[in-house]
Amino acid sequence: MNTLSKVSAFTLALAVSQTSLADPFTACPTDAFLIQDKLATLYGVQLATGQYQLLSNTMGTTNKLNALAFNFHDQYLYAWSSEYSEPVRIYNTYQVSPLSTSGLPDTSFYVGDISLDNNWYYVYRPGSAYGLYVISLDSLDPSYLAAERVIDGASLNLRIYDMAFHPFNGLAYSVDNLGNLYSIDVTNGSATLINNVGETGVFGAVYFDVDENLYISRNSDGQVFRINTKESNPVADLFAYGPSSSNNDGARCALAPVIDTEIATIDFGDAPASYGTLADDNGARHSTENNAIFMGASVDAEFDSFQFPLSDDETDGNNYDDGVAFVTGIEVGNSALLQLTASSTAYANAWIDFDGNGVFGADEKIIDAKPVTQGSNSLSYNVPQWAESGTTWAPL
Repeated sequence: MNTLSKVSAFTLALAVSQTSLADPFTACPTDAFLIQDKLATLYGVQLATGQYQLLSNTMGTTNKLNALAFNFHDQYLYAWSSEYSEPVRIYNTYQVSPLSTSGLPDTSFYVGDISLDNNWYYVYRPGSAYGLYVISLDSLDPSYLAAERVIDGASLNLRIYDMAFHPFNGLAYSVDNLGNLYSIDVTNGSATLINNVGETGVFGAVYFDVDENLYISRNSDGQVFRINTKESNPVADLFAYGPSSSNNDGARCALAPVIDTEIATIDFGDAPASYGTLADDNGARHSTENNAIFMGASVDAEFDSFQFPLSDDETDGNNYDDGVAFVTGIEVGNSALLQLTASSTAYANAWIDFDGNGVFGADEKIIDAKPVTQGSNSLSYNVPQWAESGTTWAPL
């Protein structure tokens, strides 16, 4: 009697444990997922600032993962496993489970994403023996985990390293190593050249947001660029600085905004609109999470810029804009001094709108990547002869 009771209790505990290990992620998370390294390491990335944190470097695999994709239909991550030579499902515990899949060539795939229209995982590799394949992830589908080739990799021959599905139009997008932006009709494997976005390199992590912006992360330097796909001739604008890697792949829920709308975790500037302070304008900002660097005694967060004459101080009555003090006057043709209080060791950049035209020009940068230490720092700068008198703005 006691023995049976103990066995039943153990079986129940085991079942609960197995269920918790197989749970999906939170529905449509704002942060992006980034997988790197030869031994798969998973990061969470705040695309708006480039701030990232380690999620796991022990994912139950001894090799790398690629073609990372977030599945809106079941809230799991999926990827191509070099160890298992097939797709894997990734649980919210960051552990992988291989999916026995038929119909695939004997190769590794490093490009992939999951359609928002259907519960289908697409993987791609150029080459006549490979190509674009579709794999059903719907367990009720008769073709579940049976791969089918859409087109061969000679007919669809693109030098791309990741792709992401548009949130609404059903097309996948990517940027090749020469900076060419393509849309891909995955139903027939046709690709359309949209524009050259002006940046080159290996873009191993590609993401969409709900506003139809495509984000591409360059492996060599970790720079994240934003591309507005609603424009007729879209270009890449530098958006954030993320982690660099020789092996990079990313995924996120394309139906989520890039900035969390429930919990404020970003500090924006509050200069007038002409300085481009809003998130939509790629305004100056930094994260307030994960040991973020800031100026002054403390820092607060908001969902977007409170443009002058508004101020983020109005949200809670606290004045956190106390990190910079102009010690001397700002006189035309003379040197001046400011005092900057930094939360940790960092590099400082600063501008002053000397001509008062409502924008910060390249010749108005007064501090360029100056090393600062934790605490108070005295920094000198020169005031040009052509500076106009009057009130102006300075972002730091």
